[in-house]
Amino acid sequence: MERAQVERALQSVGKRVFIEHFGDFGDLNLSVGEVADRLSRSFTLKARSTRASHVRRIFVAGLERHALSLIVESRRVSQDIRDRAEELLGQS
Repeated sequence: MERAQVERALQSVGKRVFIEHFGDFGDLNLSVGEVADRLSRSFTLKARSTRASHVRRIFVAGLERHALSLIVESRRVSQDIRDRAEELLGQS
């Protein structure tokens, strides 16, 4: 996965959703279906599965730190999401 694909995957899932479910996405012991089940029911199952699949590729490629950096630098997300991304970046 190239870095440009990380940006595209983040757009697909949403930066807020990426941060809110960072632990679930990063838990490679969970299947994509299990992660999808943990996402908001306001999305269809197919949409949740697509989101989970896109983000899972970020973790499998080891690019989650890059994704967090993109979120920290983003001005299109709230400050609390950027702060949480920065916190997660410091932990990893």
